[in-house]
Amino acid sequence: MKWTRLLIVLMGWAHLAQAAPDALSPDARASAAREMRGEGRYPEAVATIEAGLAEAPAHTELRLLHALTLIDMRRYEAALVACRAYLKVARPGPNRRQMGQQCRDLSQVEGTVLTVEVAPGPADVYLGYEALGIACVAAPRCDKGLLPGRYTIIVKRPGYAPWRERIRMRRGQRRALAVELEELPSELTITVRPLVPAGAAEVVVDGRVLGPEQDSLEVAAGEHELRVAAPGYFVHTQIISAHEGRPLAVEVALDERVLVEASPPHAVFELDGQPVELEPVAAAEPGEATPAAATTDAGSGPALGVDEPGASNSTVAAEDAEPSPPRPAASVRSLRLPGDRRAHTLTARAPGYLDRTVGLALDRPVEYSLTLALEPVPAPPPPDAAPERCRWCKQVAATAAATATLAGLGAAGYYTWDVRRASGRVDAECDLDGAGARRCSDAGVAASERVSASAGRANLAFAGGVVASLGGLWAWNLDDRAPATGLSRRRWLSLGVAGGVAAGGLAVGAWYGRRARARLDASRAWCEDGACTPAGVVLVEQAGTDSRAANLGFAVAGVAVANAALLWLTAPGPSDDDDDDDDRSSEIERRAATDWSLRLTPMSTAGGAGLILQGDFE
Repeated sequence: MKWTRLLIVLMGWAHLAQAAPDALSPDARASAAREMRGEGRYPEAVATIEAGLAEAPAHTELRLLHALTLIDMRRYEAALVACRAYLKVARPGPNRRQMGQQCRDLSQVEGTVLTVEVAPGPADVYLGYEALGIACVAAPRCDKGLLPGRYTIIVKRPGYAPWRERIRMRRGQRRALAVELEELPSELTITVRPLVPAGAAEVVVDGRVLGPEQDSLEVAAGEHELRVAAPGYFVHTQIISAHEGRPLAVEVALDERVLVEASPPHAVFELDGQPVELEPVAAAEPGEATPAAATTDAGSGPALGVDEPGASNSTVAAEDAEPSPPRPAASVRSLRLPGDRRAHTLTARAPGYLDRTVGLALDRPVEYSLTLALEPVPAPPPPDAAPERCRWCKQVAATAAATATLAGLGAAGYYTWDVRRASGRVDAECDLDGAGARRCSDAGVAASERVSASAGRANLAFAGGVVASLGGLWAWNLDDRAPATGLSRRRWLSLGVAGGVAAGGLAVGAWYGRRARARLDASRAWCEDGACTPAGVVLVEQAGTDSRAANLGFAVAGVAVANAALLWLTAPGPSDDDDDDDDRSSEIERRAATDWSLRLTPMSTAGGAGLILQGDFE
C-alpha cells in the first residue's frame, strides 16, 4: 500500500512538472527539461533550465542539461560557457571527466567563426533545421562560432526567397558568407474604371499585353510600367512598385476624351462653369476620328444639339438669307472629362463672338466628338434706326399680372375658408382633459394638421397675389410719359402703392414674428428635455406657422421695396419722352412771336471743342 501511494505521488509530480514547470522545484524542472529535450522541444527546454538556474545556480543536473541542450541546438559558444559553469559545480566522477573533454572540444569555436552578411537585412540565420532555433540574426551581419564539420546554412527574411548553402568549416577557419536575398514576386490585379467591354481596353505591363479575359499576372519585385488604352479615353500610364511578394491591386480610372473642333481657334472653354484647358491632339495617336467626319455643327450622337436657354447659337438657313462672312479656321483639341461618367455642359467663348453652350448628356456614345463654331457678334443698328416699341407688351403684362393677382387672392380666400371649416372640425373632435391638455381623436389630429397646412397655403397664395399686383404696377408704367420736370402722377401713385405694400409687409412680418416668439416661449412650460405634451406640440406648430407667415411678410416687403426702386430708376427723363415734340413746337412758336432770338449751342470736332452762337433778327 505504501509503494502504491508513492507511485501515485511520483506520477502526479511528473505531470505537474510537465504542465507548469515555473511552479516546480529545480529537480522537477530538470525532469521536465529532460523530457522536453527528448521530444526535440529544445527552446522550451532551455527556457525551463534557465528558470531553474535562476533559483538554484549550483544545481548540477540543470547545469549539465543546459550544456547538452545548447550543444544539440548547435549554439556552441553558449554551450562552451554552460560547460565551464558545470565544471565549476560538478563533483569528480565520470560525468565531470566526460564534460571536461566536451569543453576542450567546444573550445575550438573560439577560433572557428562563420560570418554571415545579408543584403538586405535583418534576416534570420539557421544551422540546418529550423526546429533548432535561430542561430543568429544578421542585421546585416552576424558572427557564429562553430565546431569543425559540415553545415547547411539557411537564411530567411519575410517577403524574400529562402537562401540555402552547404558549407564545411575546418578547425581555426574564419569564413565569411555574403548572402543577397531575392524578393518574392507579387500578384498584380488590375481593374479598369469605367468598365469597358471585354477586349476594348488594352492593358500592357512592361511591354507585355494582357489577354481579354486576364486581369492579373505575377510580376517580379521592382518598378513596372503600366499602360491602359481604350477607345474614347485618354491613355493612362503609371509606375507601380512591387516589393516582398505583397499582392498589388491597382484600380485605373480612365479619363474620357471628347474631340472638340472649335472656331475660332483661340476660343476658351468652361466645363460646368469652371475654366478648363483643352489638350492638343497628338498626331501619332492612331484611331483618332476628326469631328468634321463624324459630327454636325451641334455635335455627334443624340446627346448634342441641346443648347442652354439664352445661348446665342442658332443658325438661320433661308434661301433669301444674306451670305454669312467666312469663319476663321478651326482647331481640333481634346477635352478631358473625369472618370465618373455623368452629364456636363461645355461653354465656348471668344472676344468678338457670341458665347455658345452645349450639353454633354449621360448617354453619349463612346469616341464622342463635337464641333463648336461661334457666331460673330452682330453689328449694332444704324444710329437713326430707333427700335420699335412693343405695342402689346403693356397689355400682355398687365393681363398676366391681373390674372396672377386674382388667382392668388382667390386661392387665399379658398384656403382661408378651408381653415375655418377645419377649425370647426377640430373643436368638435378635441377637448381638454383635467390637466388642461388638449386630447383629440384621429379625425381631430387630421383636421388640426389640415388647419396648419391650409393656413400656410393661404399666406403663400396671398403673398403671391400681392407680388403679382406689384408686377401689375410695373406693367402699368411701361408707357409712362415724363412731364417737363419730375415724375408723372402715375409714377408717384405707383411708388405710393409700393411703399404702402412694403410698410404693410413689414408690419405683418413684425406682428407674426412677435406672436411666434410668444407662442414658442409659452411652449417651454409644456416641454422638457425635448419632449412635449400635446399642448406643447400645438404651441410649437402654431409658432412655426406664425414664423413662416412672418417670413412671407418680410419677403413681400422686400419685393415691394425692390419694385419701388425699379419704378424710380426706370422713370423716363424729359429727353427720353417722344411727346416732348409738343413742348418743342410750343417753344418754337413762342420764339417766332418775338422780333429776335439767340441760341447758344455747344460743339466739338476732331481738332477741339467750343460754342456756337446763333441769332434771328428782323
